[in-house]
Amino acid sequence: MTRVLFRIPALILLSFGLLGCISTMPGDLRFSGVELIEVPEVTGKEIDRGRYTLRSGYIPRLMVKLASKENIFSFAKKKGVRVSANVYFCENPNEEVLLKRGGVFIGDKSLDDLLLSNAPIDSLNTNRSGDYIYIIKIGLYSPEIDGGSITLEAFDLVKNPRDICLFLELKSMLGGYESKTVKIPQKEIKKAISPILYHEGVKS
Repeated sequence: MTRVLFRIPALILLSFGLLGCISTMPGDLRFSGVELIEVPEVTGKEIDRGRYTLRSGYIPRLMVKLASKENIFSFAKKKGVRVSANVYFCENPNEEVLLKRGGVFIGDKSLDDLLLSNAPIDSLNTNRSGDYIYIIKIGLYSPEIDGGSITLEAFDLVKNPRDICLFLELKSMLGGYESKTVKIPQKEIKKAISPILYHEGVKS
């Protein structure tokens, strides 16, 4: 991973001392696959509901799988950083949208939950190829959301599939790291969406 130092006030630097040298992290994160999954309604205000709903009453979302030889949980635990994902439409990185739903997962466990619970470093398993598989969940739809100081733009991946880019961020108060950018091609998104949305009667 590429080292990134975030701008922080001089007062904080004086309080915590010099940052010093921090080793970088391998940037082998890569797109492994994407599929449609069924997610139960989390709250009565779930923004996906009302636009696309499965016959089961569940909400469809995209599950993006990322592969890496790197144990990101182990790295984050040793460096004292939190793990998140920055997800955006590739052709317009500055467009403010609510694409990501939740954190970064390995299996059904959030990496941040594992960090908070002080899980052992060897608690994660690789697949047969020796890769760790990390999961990001992405919504298919969002209305425009007025957040006061910032407005999140509407999008609809069913009617208008778009290339999605993302990278992982590992950061603390004093700095952090980010992975290489991974692209999820539009054609892969269309292929993942089509079996259920067009053949199993999703309401739209």
